[in-house]
Amino acid sequence: MRNKRIAVAFLVLLMIGVVALPAFARGPTCSYCDDGELIRQGDKYTDWERIGKQRCPIKPSEYDYLDRRLVITVWKCNSCGISDVWESPEYRVICGH
Repeated sequence: MRNKRIAVAFLVLLMIGVVALPAFARGPTCSYCDDGELIRQGDKYTDWERIGKQRCPIKPSEYDYLDRRLVITVWKCNSCGISDVWESPEYRVICGH
């Protein structure tokens, strides 16, 4: 009898989780109208820019180069239509040997 109660409780929790999942799977919400969801329109990338150099940890007599570029992501609200732009840096290390 106890095992049946545990199984029923588990199934009820599982069903609640499945029903609640779409509420957590939304994208970012619009901060202008507080009603819509921001839909990703695409990414653009700036050119790589050399911002520094460092000694190679494998071969200390050589240098590795540190590059940076910006990732520009455009979002658009599906309710009010306003666009938002987010910028985030991206880095890479180029081995100099």
